Amino acid sequence: MDDDFDLPDEGTEGRSASFVSDLFGGAKRPAPSAATGSNRSALDDILAGAPRRRQPVVTFQDEKEEAATEAAAAAPSRAPSASLLDSLFSSSASGGEQRRKAATVAGGGRANAPSPTPPATRQSSQTAAANNRVLSQQSPVAAGSAPPPDAAPSSASVSLLQAETDQLRREVSNLRFEHSEDQKTIGELRRRLDAALEDHQRTTERLTEKHKTDISELERKHERALEEAKREGDKGAQILSNIREQEGSFANLATRVDALNFILGQLRESVQSVGGRGDAMEANLSTFTADLRTTLDAQHSDQWKRLETDRQQSDKK
Repeated sequence: MDDDFDLPDEGTEGRSASFVSDLFGGAKRPAPSAATGSNRSALDDILAGAPRRRQPVVTFQDEKEEAATEAAAAAPSRAPSASLLDSLFSSSASGGEQRRKAATVAGGGRANAPSPTPPATRQSSQTAAANNRVLSQQSPVAAGSAPPPDAAPSSASVSLLQAETDQLRREVSNLRFEHSEDQKTIGELRRRLDAALEDHQRTTERLTEKHKTDISELERKHERALEEAKREGDKGAQILSNIREQEGSFANLATRVDALNFILGQLRESVQSVGGRGDAMEANLSTFTADLRTTLDAQHSDQWKRLETDRQQSDKK
């Protein structure tokens, strides 16, 4: 968790302790000299260039914590040690025990410990960030009234730092939870997209198969229609052939009738030349002619009946 909140590493523990001790040192603080002023200006430059942190979140303490705060404020002050710096950045599970330990250390220690000098300008960026957080916690007090030079760190500052740490941890936990929820949402959307793509693919395949079936059915119907039209064409050609054949038969009959008429004319001329003897022959010839005409008419009628029957059968088919 130290990496999540840019906390100082173990190598800077001594310098951090010196810096905190310099900020919250005892009553006996050496007078600032030229070297101390230059070091402090360098420290101010480092703190000014450090990234801005979130403003601390103020939480209300219960009666027990307020009593402990008042007791710690009334107790003689001492310079914070490395254990106090460790207690500032410990995990939230041991926050209460760390605060009680810090209050005990602050109450029973040295009262007039000399404050060490501030850290040099080669301090790491993580230590500068932690120092900036400490100064931001103390800025509300400095805005109202400047603390006395011998003021000791109170448990309220420790609680405030712990509250800010807990708040940052909660925010990180919330961000991780939101990231997890976003990943779940992305996974759900991906599953929905895959399902939609599969549904679209199945619909496309189904429509393709349906269209193939429809096209095949239309092709079969078209083939049947073509075959039916071909059969109708063949029937029409056959009917035309029959009609032409019947016309030929009619022409032959007409030729034969003309030949018979010619023969009858010749016979009439012969009969007339013979005279009275030809009355009986003329009567016979008339009878023969009548019979011949009846026969020819009967044949002609039969041919027309057959032709009409063929037409009706073709129409029924």
